[in-house]
Amino acid sequence: ALVFLTGMYTYQFFNYALIVEFLLSFLLFTGIIMAGIRSTMKYIRTLSAEIVILEGGNLDYRITVTGSDEMSVLANGLDSMRESIRDKISQEAELIRLNQSMITGLSHDLRTPLTSISGNAGILMEKSIALNEEKKQELYSSIYDDSMWLINLVENLLSVTRIEEGRLNLNITDDLVD
Repeated sequence: ALVFLTGMYTYQFFNYALIVEFLLSFLLFTGIIMAGIRSTMKYIRTLSAEIVILEGGNLDYRITVTGSDEMSVLANGLDSMRESIRDKISQEAELIRLNQSMITGLSHDLRTPLTSISGNAGILMEKSIALNEEKKQELYSSIYDDSMWLINLVENLLSVTRIEEGRLNLNITDDLVD
């Protein structure tokens, strides 16, 4: 005859084994999830450190782009923004330099006819009675010629400004399209 004796001991053993299995499964699942999160967090810390470098003003530092997930799309966008800002700053610096150069040249070009006009007008005012009619006519002619030269310079300046403004507007539109 075969006799089986069962007691509460096997039932308790199965309960303990089930609890240990749930605990081990939970720990394994948590470990796998944490490993995935750890790599993402490491990439986020890298991007954060690189953003601090960009905040410091170093726009030549390239943002690290790895993978093809949402974080890499964000990093690629940050790098594109960095390049765009760097290009705009260099364009602005070049425009300021060109503007200063133009102002310097224009100042010189405007002073020459203005000095001539004021000198001739001063001679006419001071020595108007002592000058003969021919000399007066010569001074008036010189004043007229210099004033026409000055008007021509101002008109040329305005036309160049309109052309440059048109190019600037065209470049801004081109940048927006890109």
